[in-house]
Amino acid sequence: MLHFETGMPLSRTPTSGCRNRFAVRRLAPLAIGFGLIATAGAQQFSISRYTIDGGGTTSANAGGTIELSGTIGQPDAMAAVMTGGRFEMTGGFWFPIVAGDCDEDGGVSKFDFANFADCATGPDGGPLSLECLCVDFDGDDDVDVVDFGDMQQVIQGP
Repeated sequence: MLHFETGMPLSRTPTSGCRNRFAVRRLAPLAIGFGLIATAGAQQFSISRYTIDGGGTTSANAGGTIELSGTIGQPDAMAAVMTGGRFEMTGGFWFPIVAGDCDEDGGVSKFDFANFADCATGPDGGPLSLECLCVDFDGDDDVDVVDFGDMQQVIQGP
């Protein structure tokens, strides 16, 4: 337990007060660190669309840990699912996302057009769900006739 006396000038503090203040200075960062670790441990992981690049060696796992090592800038092209504990990572080559390609299969097809129909809001009909952002071509937070014209330009077939 720390005890602080009030009303004492900063220039004149008893030895015990100096020790307490010194202890607080040393323990405060430690207490804050433990608080941040506890908070970070409770968070859920989510990577929506990113690539973690590494090459030159296979990712290793041992009893629940994942170790990523290698070079930066080389996409991972490992076909097998890499696992460690409750986590898994699937590698491979990434293709560019085409505007309107909601199912991210590399082309705009009737399946993406069906998504457009489900997302159509009309002018000023937003906010849009995440699933509908891929057909909001003009970025105005609605799916309307302007976006429909753009969808017609990029649709490729079945």
